[in-house]
Amino acid sequence: LDYWPKVDLRVWDDFAAFLEAMAPEAGEMCLFTKLAARSYRHMPLRERLFLVFGSETRGLAPGILQRFPAAHYHVPISPAIRSLNLSTAVGIALYESLRRAPHWHAWSNITKKQIT
Repeated sequence: LDYWPKVDLRVWDDFAAFLEAMAPEAGEMCLFTKLAARSYRHMPLRERLFLVFGSETRGLAPGILQRFPAAHYHVPISPAIRSLNLSTAVGIALYESLRRAPHWHAWSNITKKQIT
């Protein structure tokens, strides 16, 4: 990938290490679970936002969900479907978080001339 050198990849040993390193503030966490009451369309609009997903088969660990009870969101799917493909769910949520981003997001500064 030609953009790989621009990716700031970070890996943590576990979720506790992530929390310690990143120290998310109130409103910066969005945990995705199919049982959440709020749609991904209601994610907060923040300069820094952490989108957290579990595995397709097990979802997020109960301890993680309990730690952030006000930060649960879902991507709507049919009740007949067990889960949405993880990469699809991530793409939908990431796009929505960027689509609404104000001026601080670099993509919002692209002009029509640059796109065409």
